[in-house]
Order: sequence, then C-alpha cells, then structure tokens
Amino acid sequence: MLKNTRFKLIFKQLYLADESKIKKINPKIDVPIIATDNIASKEQANLSTRLNTYKLRLQPAPLVKQEPESNSIINTITDNTDFGVIFDKMQSCTLCDLCNSRQNVIIERGNRAARVMIVGDYPTHDDDNYGYPFAAANGELLDKMIQAMQLDVTKDVYITNLIKCKPKANLEPTQTQINLCKNYLFSQIKHVKPIVIIALGRFAGQVLLNNSLSIKDMRNKINYYNDIPVIVSYSVETIKRASVDVKYFEYKKATWEDLQLAMQIIGKR
Repeated sequence: MLKNTRFKLIFKQLYLADESKIKKINPKIDVPIIATDNIASKEQANLSTRLNTYKLRLQPAPLVKQEPESNSIINTITDNTDFGVIFDKMQSCTLCDLCNSRQNVIIERGNRAARVMIVGDYPTHDDDNYGYPFAAANGELLDKMIQAMQLDVTKDVYITNLIKCKPKANLEPTQTQINLCKNYLFSQIKHVKPIVIIALGRFAGQVLLNNSLSIKDMRNKINYYNDIPVIVSYSVETIKRASVDVKYFEYKKATWEDLQLAMQIIGKR
C-alpha cells in the first residue's frame, strides 16, 4: 500500500496524465486523470513570477558618483597640519592598486628639519623589504654621494620618494599612480621647507617642474618648485645599472656636476 502511494505521488509530481501509460508501468496502481492543462497554466504563471523576481534581483545597483579620494586628502592637508597626521595618511593610503602588493609604505629617512631634500622616483624591492627609501645597495651609493657633498646622512638631508609604494615588478609607475601620490610629496616639502631639492630621477623631476622633459633637458641647471631651487639628475638606480656599462662614468660625472650645483646653492644660504 505504501509503495503504491509513493508511485501515485511520483506520477502526480511528474504530471503523467495518460492512465494507459501508468498502468503499463504498474497495472495495480489506480491514478486518476490529472488536469494537465490547469497544472501547466499554473506552473507557467509561477515560473513567470519567479523569472520576474530574478530579473529584479539581477538589475545592477544605480551608480553613485564619487569624488576622487585624492582631492579629499589634499584638501585636508594644510600648512598647519601636523606632520604626524600626514604620515598616518600615507601609512594607511589605499588610493591606488599599489596598496595591494606592497609590504611597506616607504615614506622617509633622515632629518625632517634638514635644509637639503632628496627625492627619488619610487621604492625598489629592497626598500619595500627594509621599510625605508634607498635601502641596501642603492642606499650605500646614495650615502656616498651625500658624504661627497660634505653632508651628514642622518642630520643634513631628508630623503623620500615621489611614489610611496613599490610598483609591480619591472614596471614604472602609471600616470594615475603619480597623480594620486604626488600630493603627499608636496605636503612633505611644505613641512620640511628645504633650501634646495635634489630630484634623482625623471619622474621626480617632471612632477616637481610640471613638465614631461627628459633628464638631459632638466639637469645641469637650477630649476624651481614654488621658489625652491630644484636640481635634477639621474636616479641612483640608473647609475647602479650602468656600473657594468661604459656609460657608468658618463652618468657618474654628470651626476657629480649636478650635486656640485646643489652644493653651490647650499653654500650661498
């Protein structure tokens, strides 16, 4: 009896309305003819209702226009903003996708009260590991350059980069990343108030001078950022890579000429 009842339920769920076919399967089962037309129409109505519900669920949410986050950051940083506040903003920055691949935010080393500010392009893999700009081999070379200028590495210079997070492997920073990060550099300059800025790299030079020139066109001259003298020269990374090339002495000589120009400015102030 229970078995027959189970078959009846199965047949009803499958809407098998042909009694002759049912009896061929099991002659002992007595299943009344099911009004398939009514069931089909009801099922179709239910299916249409469910589909309309799914369509409503799948409709995309209306887009909400958001102001660029960089605008809010630069608007909240003023000359009176404590440097600690700026440091915290940099430390927790998520303005661009570089925040997803970094180990550390590379902000500074040296003295915030220094008269000389050195700005590189972007952190290297070593910088990201150590947590400060110009680490390892690049740092050793930069320290020698600073010492050659008769300056103390820890007291006389403030060192930072234009970009605060390491770009992805073998890639230069994009213009979007530069635009989002440059405001941090500008705020650092406001607070350090250097008498001269040494920009070591094309990107740093272009941002400070607001141009798209090559290093050759920017170097060996005194440029200005908001009345602060800016000396542009080759990046430390470029000099280091050229150490196995005949151009090494060319880059080294040119960079030393630029550093001497910076020394002249320091000596006059």
